[in-house]
Amino acid sequence: MNDLGLIFSHADVRAFANEFVWGGECDHLVVSFSAWNPNGNGVPFGPGFFHSRRVPAIFIVQHKNHWWHTDALHAIASRVREIAADRARGIVCYGSSMGGYGSLHFSSLFHATRSIAIAPQIFISDAVIPEETRWAVERKKVELQFDEVRNLRDVRCNSYIFYDSRHAQDSLHVERLRSVGVGAQFHALEVPFALHDVARALVKVQEFKDFVVKHHRDDNFDIDRLRVACASAHQFDDKVFLNRLRHVPVKNIIDSEKTRLLNVISDNTKILDFEALYFAAEGLMRLGLHQEALDCSTRSLEKYPMKVLPRYLELKHERVRKAFESAMHPD
Repeated sequence: MNDLGLIFSHADVRAFANEFVWGGECDHLVVSFSAWNPNGNGVPFGPGFFHSRRVPAIFIVQHKNHWWHTDALHAIASRVREIAADRARGIVCYGSSMGGYGSLHFSSLFHATRSIAIAPQIFISDAVIPEETRWAVERKKVELQFDEVRNLRDVRCNSYIFYDSRHAQDSLHVERLRSVGVGAQFHALEVPFALHDVARALVKVQEFKDFVVKHHRDDNFDIDRLRVACASAHQFDDKVFLNRLRHVPVKNIIDSEKTRLLNVISDNTKILDFEALYFAAEGLMRLGLHQEALDCSTRSLEKYPMKVLPRYLELKHERVRKAFESAMHPD
């Protein structure tokens, strides 16, 4: 955060501005909400992305995971509106996960002209979404400042939700949003096989980057083109590609995809986390490449960041190992 200047501080939340906020008149000012953080202390979301593109941006960062239900946000919004009135033609709210919640629910407070929410929790109230089990302890401590459904019905700006429709929990939020009768200003765009890590995949999709940085007016871009590009994120992101190979019918996997798979796992310049490696292992196993599958699965265990392996990862490795042994010693 060395290149960010503190513009607001409170026990619950802080706000930082990058240098371009003070650079004169601009088309739009981005207000970026931080994502949920395991220890509660958030970090600015996307500072490098906006800095490299010289986009004026203010970053709102939590001291605890409160899903932005704090009176301090009203003071921040007042400060941001003050800044935008002198310099920007519009405000874009932006965030992922818990930050996506902030982007959607507080767009009206910031007088936003657009909201962008990536893999958001859209609701945290048990009364609205009792099936949600993530972050249960923290969510129960939050004192909601408004009725979530009514709040979203009052949203007037176009709001764009990017999510993986194959991710059961994130998809549940979008389905619930549709069922409660919100208006046509909400647009859901699918990023298949990205899981909850949609933001990491999207920053590799040129149409998404253009949408965030250039096309701040809703009549300035082709949403259908953006939708197609998001659905094709596997072409640009290796982890999404590896996850996709676990699920598509083997007969539909073409030779160039097999070649890409082998190149990805053998390229030492590519940093694959434990999850991407077990995706690769399962894809390789389906293709009958059992030695390569076992190697990737073993690397996945080695890269797991905690000392104790989760049971699901052990079971996946055992499945790959048994498939390898069966292939080496068929009955």
